[in-house]
Amino acid sequence: MFSLYPRLDLLRAHHLARDHASKSVIELATQISPSLEGVVFAPTGGNRIERAELEALRNTVLARASSAGYPGAPSETGAAGFDAECAALLHTTMRLHPSEASHIEVWAFLTCQLLPDVVRWRFPGTAEAPAALERYVGTSRRGLWRNAFGRLWWRAHRFHTPGRPDPYGLLALLTEDEIVQLTERPSLAADAGLLVQFSGTFLAAYERNTAAGGRVARRELIRESVKRLRRLLPMTAFDLLDQQVVGSISASLIDDTLRTATKTPVAV
Repeated sequence: MFSLYPRLDLLRAHHLARDHASKSVIELATQISPSLEGVVFAPTGGNRIERAELEALRNTVLARASSAGYPGAPSETGAAGFDAECAALLHTTMRLHPSEASHIEVWAFLTCQLLPDVVRWRFPGTAEAPAALERYVGTSRRGLWRNAFGRLWWRAHRFHTPGRPDPYGLLALLTEDEIVQLTERPSLAADAGLLVQFSGTFLAAYERNTAAGGRVARRELIRESVKRLRRLLPMTAFDLLDQQVVGSISASLIDDTLRTATKTPVAV
């Protein structure tokens, strides 16, 4: 059975976000109150989450953050590790249907009321910085892809590969820039099968290229390969193709990029 989560009014969420962005992690941690007052739930689609379950979710996420350095500033490696682990955690424990997860008000509750200190820790900034505020709510243009936790759940949902030893393994292997390149392109992110095939092919091609002494920058390889892939999307029904064929097309695109890319020092 799916769960229904509290939905926080966006006007209140923006007010809370501005307040949270001006406080420290420790200040926010002492003010947590997963109250269900002033929130609404979807009328149908699952069972309403209980307060005890919300508190358990907070404790589990906080434990992951603590292992990555919370409340101290996270290192780049620590932040990346937290994102990968937290994405898998949210996707496996929240019992969300994609339709429920598509509502930004759900994630606004998590970021603004349940876990604001973790958001502040993961994305430090000032109250005047839009980038700090959008991590609490999201943006009208990029929506959930800027919300601190909404983006993680959807990453896990798109890259989830049942049947593999680690169904969420790609999240730990791809860099932040690579995930952004793949997931923040709506026409590409809509096809989870294509995302998984292309990502796996990219990682394998980059590893082979590096082992052979190739000097194509990793960032350049993903960006140029994604451009080539997006040119094919309007004229290719990838979702109707066998996954082996999708893998072959992906490999061809990436090989073309390797042959024509400017040779630069490898960037990891």
